[in-house]
Amino acid sequence: MSGPLESFINCPIVLFLYTIQLSMQQVWLFLGIYFAILLGISFWGRRKSSGEFILAERKLGNWAAANSLAATAIGGGLLLVGGAYIYQFGIGGIFFFIGKIIGYILLTIFISQIHKRVADKKYNTLADYFGDFHGKYIHQFVAGVIAVTYLGWCLVGFVGGAGIIVILSGISFELAAFVMLGAILLYTIIGGFRNVIRTDYIQWIAIFVVFLLFFANFSSNLKSVEAVQWDFFAMSGDMIAAFFLVGVTYPFSAMEVWQRMFALEKSKKIVAAMTRFGIMYLIFGIVLCLIIMIIRTFDTTMNPDFAIVEGIVRFFPPTFVALGTVAFFAAIMSSLDSYLFVANATVVHDFFDPQKKLASKVIEKKMRWTLLVLGILTLCIGFVWRNIVDIAVYFSGITVVISMLVFFSWIWRKQVSENALIFCGTLGLVSVTMFACLTPVGAMWLLPGIFVPMVGLLFWYLIRTLTLLCKQKI
Repeated sequence: MSGPLESFINCPIVLFLYTIQLSMQQVWLFLGIYFAILLGISFWGRRKSSGEFILAERKLGNWAAANSLAATAIGGGLLLVGGAYIYQFGIGGIFFFIGKIIGYILLTIFISQIHKRVADKKYNTLADYFGDFHGKYIHQFVAGVIAVTYLGWCLVGFVGGAGIIVILSGISFELAAFVMLGAILLYTIIGGFRNVIRTDYIQWIAIFVVFLLFFANFSSNLKSVEAVQWDFFAMSGDMIAAFFLVGVTYPFSAMEVWQRMFALEKSKKIVAAMTRFGIMYLIFGIVLCLIIMIIRTFDTTMNPDFAIVEGIVRFFPPTFVALGTVAFFAAIMSSLDSYLFVANATVVHDFFDPQKKLASKVIEKKMRWTLLVLGILTLCIGFVWRNIVDIAVYFSGITVVISMLVFFSWIWRKQVSENALIFCGTLGLVSVTMFACLTPVGAMWLLPGIFVPMVGLLFWYLIRTLTLLCKQKI
């Protein structure tokens, strides 16, 4: 190994970190400093108005949006579930990241086309789009599914995050979950959406630096990676299709993306923000694949679900284990706070104020209380349901059902009816749930969410056409 990576590894600061031996108390000191920084930012940037709390006064900059999206996209679910598949199948896991980049490009085109209407109507949620173009019943349908889905993604964050912290620190699952919930609720209740954006800066830096350190130190091990790990098609065809197609469709119902696009001040910033985010996300996806493939060179028998965490614990010096703990906390909280805020915004805006008649101060007050209730509810469910792969794959399948409804609306907005969308969405949700109950976790939990709504739409219009023909003959 030579060049920039060697220079980085041999720099005085990195060499100094390798000489430090840390106790568990000192690891908690690192976390304490990290939390203090987050709280300091939260109090310094606490909301100046209710508009700041809800959507940052709709004056978000493109760099702020890009950094926040990057930090949100790299959560405990991606690190553990994505990492598990990469550990088993190698570089083929990149199909998911490639699919998502294509999906984000398509979503950028779509939102750019409707951004003027978004600004005029002051959308707050994805359900507002459906309510505006298709009707109040599909508005409520989408809002309900998104609220449940994002509680599911919060569950992924709590379960995955607590599991990571248990391995890194040795504390109990319950204590780790309580620490995460307390920290997130504190800074989100203080400053709302604006604090979610601000703290994402720190969280993104923490994630990026530690993963860069890991990759830089062990990049020479890439030559030891098994040949099959470099095979893009080592996975089965159905898994490759599921990874790619879910990657393409997922962004269309990613409320955290829509939320940040709603908050941008000018429509021209959408392309700039999404371009920067896309580049950052693709780079991280490549680095994540390479890091997990490197970890596999040390041990091919680790539990895939926690391979990346075990790799840091077992093969990093103590100082970097401490830094890794901070980085994983950052990754978990950067997605968890966004998911919790999305579920919160959906419940308050779409169910408590669907007609947008409540004052901003009333909305803010309701959002604070709802944040607390949803956080505690998700935590309680997490104590019972802890299989993170099952949770993440199931809610991915549910997520793409809503994505297909967005896609149908984009392509056939004037032709597709409200009832057709509800019919297709219901079929998709039922099919995903049935396959989740009847088959082992895998591609069959994901693909029905894409294809069943398509079949449902064709069936709906076939029946409608036949009905019209029969009426004409009569």
